[in-house]
This record gives sequence, structure tokens and C-alpha cells, in this order.
Amino acid sequence: MRRVIVMIFFFILLLPVNNIEELSERPSISFSEANCENGPGNSSIDRIGCLDSDGDGFSDPDLNWTWEQKADACPFNYGASREILCGCPDMDRDWHADIIDPDIDGDGITNEFELIASSLQVRYDPYDKDSFPPDSDFDLVPDVIDEDDDNDGWPDFVEIDRGSDVFDQQSTPFTLYFGTSTGFFYEGGFSTTTEYTTDGTEISISGFIEIVTEELIIPILMIPLYLAIFGKRRRHYRRFINEIDNVESFEELSIVEKDVNEFVKNKKIKVYHALILRNSIEQKETEMRIYDMNSQGEEE
Repeated sequence: MRRVIVMIFFFILLLPVNNIEELSERPSISFSEANCENGPGNSSIDRIGCLDSDGDGFSDPDLNWTWEQKADACPFNYGASREILCGCPDMDRDWHADIIDPDIDGDGITNEFELIASSLQVRYDPYDKDSFPPDSDFDLVPDVIDEDDDNDGWPDFVEIDRGSDVFDQQSTPFTLYFGTSTGFFYEGGFSTTTEYTTDGTEISISGFIEIVTEELIIPILMIPLYLAIFGKRRRHYRRFINEIDNVESFEELSIVEKDVNEFVKNKKIKVYHALILRNSIEQKETEMRIYDMNSQGEEE
């Protein structure tokens, strides 16, 4: 990335030189040839000896010589621009007039990005080359609006979600564990890649942990609750079994039966436990009746 930036920088440096050579190679037009409708003057770049109100070397435009022919596009405002609009203010001296320059101060961050990155607390000035937002990966996109601050291919929101450093190119969700790459994206067939892609299926330790800790976290947290409910129902069941075994009269058995029915109605015991309890109640009732019949027979 730095190599690309350096190449762009040198290209920009060479561009004005080419423009100067192009302008210098153009034949000069004398006052008599120029037909200066605005009268004689001190212009010296596009036409020689025509009126130059702001003294920047470009002649004032007239009906026969317009800005499209390199006349001064800003005749009353001194400037050195030489691309498209000539003779207009050019703060960063890249030959592009400030009024059409996407980066007026030449700091590498476009005017639009500087304004977007500004806030109530911090304002970045498109006219000040020393005022520009942070750009960690030098991709000319401010960090505050850059979806990938470290330029490692992983979107910041994914790295934040997984816990990797959004400002460290070596830190990705795949390198979080064991100091090496622990994942890949399956793209179909025999094709895989370790580069982030939305078209593949991620297979990684980081992805597995995310599923377990985020998508399955609620079911996992519910396990203790399930166990508590199950244990409580089982305790109710055992208590009723003991009560049925220890009843000594039909009246006590009737009370236990009512309690069981109430618990079943309120789903405080499982259905199959309720069936067992009712069978136990019937069996206990039968045993008690047989016992009473035998007792009466012995008395007679």
C-alpha cells in the first residue's frame, strides 16, 4: 500500500512539470495577433500583451478568447491553476483550481471525506493541510468512516464482534488462537481461502466460538433452569409417593389425591409421574379396603 502511495505521489509531482512543458511549447501569441478585445496588458502565458486584471499571467477572457482556450477563468482572482480552469487559486499547487479540486489542501484526504469525518467536537478543515482525520491503513479513507481500518480484508464490525484488533493488520479472527491461522472459507468444490469473503462458508475456531457464545448462549443459560424445574417436579413426585405409602385412612388418601390433581392441573409434576401416582392411590385404596374387610371378618 505504501509503495502505491509513493508512486501516486511521484506521479502528481511529475504532472505539473508536463503541464508546464505543454504550455511552454505552445506558440506565443503577440498582441497584434491576439486581437485583445479588452485592450493591451501584461498577460504572458496564454496570450502575450493582453489585459490581465489579476496579474497571474493569464489574459482576461473575451468573446474571441474564452476559458476553454486557456483564458483566465478567474480574471479578478490571482491563481496558478493550469488544468481545465486556468488562472484560479490553487492552494496545493497541483494545477487544479480549488473550486474543482476534490482535495483542496492536498493532504490526501478528499474534501468530502474530511467533512464527513468531522463532528461537533472535531472539525477537519479542507483548506488546511495540517487538519485531517486519522487514517491508520493509509488508504486515504478516514478511520471513522473506513469499514476496514487496518486494511486486512476483515470488516471492522466483524473484528469487533470476534475480539480482534481493528487497527492491527496481523490480528484477524483467524489468528486469535494458538498464534496461527485457525480457519478458512469454503467456496465450493475444492476451493478454500483464508481471505475474508461473504460468498464462502466460514469454518474456524473463532466462528465456532461465536456460535456457541452468541447463538447458543440462551439455550445454554436455560440448562440450569431446566434442571431446577425437573428436580423440583421430581421432589414433588417422591413426596407424594411417601405420603401415599404412609396414609392410614381413606380421608388422608382423599386429601393426597386432591393435592396430586391440583399439581397436575398446575403442571407442577410430569404427566407420567401423575399416572404413576394415581395408580399408586388406587392400589393403596384397594389394599386398605382389603385390610378393612379382613379386619371385619376377624371380628365376626
